[in-house]
Amino acid sequence: MDSIIANENGIKRSTKNVLNIRLIIIALILGVIVSYYAIYYTSTYSRHSFMISSFSIHSNILNLHGNFDPKLYNVMKAASMDDKTVIITISNKAWSERNALLDVFLEGFKIGNGTLKLLNHLVIVSYDQTAHERCLRVHHHCYRLNVGDDIVLSNALRFDSPDYREMMWKRIDLLASVLEMGFNFVFTDADIVWLQDPFPRFNPNSDFQIASDDYQGNRNYEGSSANCGFKYIKNSEWNVRLKLTFLDTTYFGGFCQHGKDISRICTMHANCCIHVTHKIYHLKILLEHWKRFYSLSPDEKEANSSLSWRVPRKCKIRSMKLRQ
Repeated sequence: MDSIIANENGIKRSTKNVLNIRLIIIALILGVIVSYYAIYYTSTYSRHSFMISSFSIHSNILNLHGNFDPKLYNVMKAASMDDKTVIITISNKAWSERNALLDVFLEGFKIGNGTLKLLNHLVIVSYDQTAHERCLRVHHHCYRLNVGDDIVLSNALRFDSPDYREMMWKRIDLLASVLEMGFNFVFTDADIVWLQDPFPRFNPNSDFQIASDDYQGNRNYEGSSANCGFKYIKNSEWNVRLKLTFLDTTYFGGFCQHGKDISRICTMHANCCIHVTHKIYHLKILLEHWKRFYSLSPDEKEANSSLSWRVPRKCKIRSMKLRQ
């Protein structure tokens, strides 16, 4: 028999829902590891050390107690859609500087097809005070995450660095809290531009939908390499069985792999691109390409939908299996 418990903030949750959240967190953890394998599968030592250090330091993430910040709940509630869905991204000092990654990210919403309204449901979570203050100047749903005095997440983080791994676990902890509060969410990295409203392209029968760096043509195929930078997770209280599906890169593309028809692309991720300066430069080029395309007449759009923009070679990670 299911029971209802309340945490110290007075927000109720069911024991059945707690079980689902724990299952989702396990899936999130596995997703992080799968993403790591997809890029660094050639390094046996790195793979082993990542597994050991991650689970020894952060195994307590499965011990959910619900003592989350009420300020976080208030921000999520203010930003949520009618079905309690929010869009979440992360920022820090380096990404939030003027004309840096956050500005490019927000520009995509402003010029995209049906995306401007989604800014009303976007929550920007900041790892440091500088990023939080910038968020308050450019957006209306902002939350300052307390990461601890001994952790520095304000700089541009190199993939697989200790700070990067710490950032990933802080992110998982945050998203677990959001689920505990009863919200659904779309998590999006800040190096993703939203060109069109993606919600019509989500699978309504899936609890957990995640992007892929190498989509194999079947949303249920486990051989598609997961990318945790973009995911849609529902708080399915009455659905104990978790259904995971991969998002088609025809609509949810990236520098690793994307569709050829720009009229069908909803989001574009600057993955397979190591340096943040390269990400910003090429995402700006993509946005200019989109603006030119979107300004065309319907007949011109149909004739020019083939995506002529290409990922520069210097921006790719060659160890990935890419299909362009």
